[in-house]
Amino acid sequence: MGAPLAGRSPGGMSRPVLRLPAALPSSSGWISPGLIGRARQMGAPLTGRSPGTPTVVGRYLLAMTLRRWSLFLSLALACGDPNDPAARAVSVEVLTATRSLLAGDTITLAAQARDAEGRGVPEVPFTWASGDPTRLVVVDATAGVITAVPARGTAYARVMLPSGAADSVAIRVQPRPVSVEVVSGDQQQGIMNNPLRDPVVVRAVADDGLGVEGVIVAFRPATGSGAPSDAQRASDSLGRARVQWTLGTDATQHLDAITLLPESLAVALSAVALVPGVWTWVGGDSTTGVLPRYGTRGVPDSNNTPGGRSGATFAVADDGTVWLFGGRIGAAVRNDLWRLQDGVWTWIAGSDQPDPPGTFGVKGVPDPNSMPAGRLGGVGWVDDRGDLWLFGGNMAAFEHKRADDLWRFDGSQWTWMAGDSTANRAPSYGERGVAHQNNTPGARSEMGASWTDAQGRRWLFGSDGTHAGRGDLWRHDDEGWSWVGGDTTLGRWPRFGELGMPAPENSPGTRGSAAAWTTTGSLWLLGGSGLNAAVVEVTMGDLWRFNGSEWAWVGGSQNGRSAGTYGSQGAADFGNWIGARVGHASASSNEVAWVFGGIAFDANGSPGRMNDLWRFDGSRWTWFAGSKELPLGLSRMEGRWGMRGIGDPANAPSGRTRSVMWVDANGTLWLYGGEGHNDLWRYDLTRLP
Repeated sequence: MGAPLAGRSPGGMSRPVLRLPAALPSSSGWISPGLIGRARQMGAPLTGRSPGTPTVVGRYLLAMTLRRWSLFLSLALACGDPNDPAARAVSVEVLTATRSLLAGDTITLAAQARDAEGRGVPEVPFTWASGDPTRLVVVDATAGVITAVPARGTAYARVMLPSGAADSVAIRVQPRPVSVEVVSGDQQQGIMNNPLRDPVVVRAVADDGLGVEGVIVAFRPATGSGAPSDAQRASDSLGRARVQWTLGTDATQHLDAITLLPESLAVALSAVALVPGVWTWVGGDSTTGVLPRYGTRGVPDSNNTPGGRSGATFAVADDGTVWLFGGRIGAAVRNDLWRLQDGVWTWIAGSDQPDPPGTFGVKGVPDPNSMPAGRLGGVGWVDDRGDLWLFGGNMAAFEHKRADDLWRFDGSQWTWMAGDSTANRAPSYGERGVAHQNNTPGARSEMGASWTDAQGRRWLFGSDGTHAGRGDLWRHDDEGWSWVGGDTTLGRWPRFGELGMPAPENSPGTRGSAAAWTTTGSLWLLGGSGLNAAVVEVTMGDLWRFNGSEWAWVGGSQNGRSAGTYGSQGAADFGNWIGARVGHASASSNEVAWVFGGIAFDANGSPGRMNDLWRFDGSRWTWFAGSKELPLGLSRMEGRWGMRGIGDPANAPSGRTRSVMWVDANGTLWLYGGEGHNDLWRYDLTRLP
């Protein structure tokens, strides 16, 4: 830059300082400051202040002439010190992150002045103001100290530079909380060392009855009362703070929710812990191969028993009534129908003789003389009217005589509803998703899984689990069978897709003797015999969920034959996983599933008939009872029956397949029979002493 042109105004004031470059550009060359012809003042006279203080700005017109060219420069010049921070600051930005205050809170706001290049300019004076003094009061306009007053709403705090540049910040003002209350999650029952089903939710409340956001709530359990998922949570826009409470070991457990800021307010919550449970042998025999004791048809009797059988069809009604049909005893199949209520069996219908033939009557017409043929390996459902439905199975103990007939029992007589009266009919798929009376899944047995949904519709998946088996999904309602999804060809391998992500192309593939249950909006399938990702017939341990339109692989090995990861007994853990298995029993209640036994792979990866009991809460497995390891050299877990009617921690059913399991209205878990057994067990989730 060139030398300054300087002078003094009258009174000793500093004149404007103009710094020029050594040469100024023009269209034909460079104009030297030495060639400047004249400069004259334009407009109002300049006034000034002492150095370092901004002054009124005057305007000069500098006329420079070079040969025949004239250049006029209009320059805005500031009087005073050119290093004055206020002179360099052209914008300001509020830096304070606070966006919410409670009534009575006082804070100091911060701001940053910036020059034309966006760089911070220090030591610039600010002036702060409130856009709504009914909510924000400025205590110190220079320092930026403000106080919130008790009026719920939003106000703006504004900061301004001497030049007039400004910025503002919106601050939400809320009344202070006067109490903390329980929204949900109090007085639950749960399993010792496991999370409660529902989260604990509390709310910080102001005197206007509305919630207060941003309140820090501490969750403090008593000794022996487990732990919350978070020690502290800030309340949300509704004033709510939420945690998941995992219980400890005490019988009655306590959790305090305490607001730390601004006031110390508290509310107490409690929960009851249940022990993992004990098995009680309720009825039947401790030996296998017991023959049926029919008693009088239609008359319940504590001495009655269906006897030891395998491959029977079971279905459980919402009221806990258990239906049992057929199965194999010795070398013969049966068609007798039994009902279990309050632990007592009643022979309801069918023959007490082996290998009975079927009597079909007229399709769709109830007939007291109609009767399904004896069979094993069928599936059953109970609809929302309480009627029992029966489909398929094998109509001989050791021959290939598979059925596709569908039957309904209304409590007094059978009705042949659909399918053929002859064996081994091929499927008729029709249009995907469209029900029709001519559609049929075809003859099959050892189905992969079956469910009843919330609308009372009957679902069926797969069969056999071999290269000759199927992996198709069917639904039955009053309009007939609908093919919902899966392949129409035999021996299809699974298509897993991305873990946890439903997709139209996903499928468990060919599957037989799996376990199944329902939760709200979902059908679940676990394990069974099938083809793995390498198209090899194996026992699987994968878990699938069907959302009504698409399958999602939820977890478990894609290769099968996976060992169980048991963890600590009674403790849920994301690292736990049930071992691969086939022929296992399952039941569900209150969004929780239970799985028992089957031919399974133990903790060491050894296969055998297990008696382990598992619980699945939708995301974590818990090993509850039974053994996690087969005895050395043995392929079956031995049972311990104890005394009939007396629960004991040492009791356990023996390892077995094809049992039936259900949960009654009181939350008690029941297990019956399987693989030649006729014993009835109860698993009580009882309070700690």
